[in-house]
Amino acid sequence: MRICIHRETQEVGGTCIEIESAGKRIVLDVGLPLEAEDSKVSLPHVKGFREREPSLLAVVISHPHQDHYGLAKYLLPDTPMIMGAAAERILKAACLFTPAGVAFQRIRHLEPRIPLSVGPFTLTPFLNDHLRTTPILSSLKRTDIGYSILEICAGMDGRQGSFNNS
Repeated sequence: MRICIHRETQEVGGTCIEIESAGKRIVLDVGLPLEAEDSKVSLPHVKGFREREPSLLAVVISHPHQDHYGLAKYLLPDTPMIMGAAAERILKAACLFTPAGVAFQRIRHLEPRIPLSVGPFTLTPFLNDHLRTTPILSSLKRTDIGYSILEICAGMDGRQGSFNNS
């Protein structure tokens, strides 16, 4: 399993974590850094963000705060997305009031403690307080609209790999 954090350690916000296993990838969040320009220029250079790339299986949005979803509007329209149902409703409703809102075409919903298979990955979201999770995988946070703490398991050469920050 390979994990790549696509932001500088000195940046605030703009969560974007790419995880690869068996040649397939998922990305956790595609946030807008607090001091970055709100444009496609700020979108991290991840294969599949600007051009179709079959190894990118999905982008997981943890919760509807701009530092976690703010650049999602610049992804290809048919990018597979994963998030909680309430987060999707909030982001869609926000389109009516602000340019920060976004509606997606291809969405799968997360549910607490229910594993979701995505290629070689199994995502299991756990509810947790937004302020008590660590930054690296506070990738699914609880605020009544999202989740917190994500366990990601991926088969690696016949072994079971696990990345868990609970």
